[in-house]
Amino acid sequence: MKPRIPDKVKVGGVDYRIKFVKKVSPLDDEVDGAIFHRSQEILIQEDMTFDYTACVFFHELLHAIFKHCGFAQDETMIECLANCLYQVLKDNDIMI
Repeated sequence: MKPRIPDKVKVGGVDYRIKFVKKVSPLDDEVDGAIFHRSQEILIQEDMTFDYTACVFFHELLHAIFKHCGFAQDETMIECLANCLYQVLKDNDIMI
């Protein structure tokens, strides 16, 4: 089962297309998601667990939000916020 992740998400008036792909980065097998602001795309590795896919989606979504707000792209903070956001939504049955 895969989380109900939309085909696109709007952040600050910008539509980001969301694509599930076999491989996010041809150079790094550890990359499970990526956001490309110029082309307005979010790539997510397919064939991951439900929970991990949702966390990767929230991680990339937070990158879009941070970019829109002009915040520094602090990878540790984004990772922590993505995991905590997913946990709160899941534990309170507010799921995507």
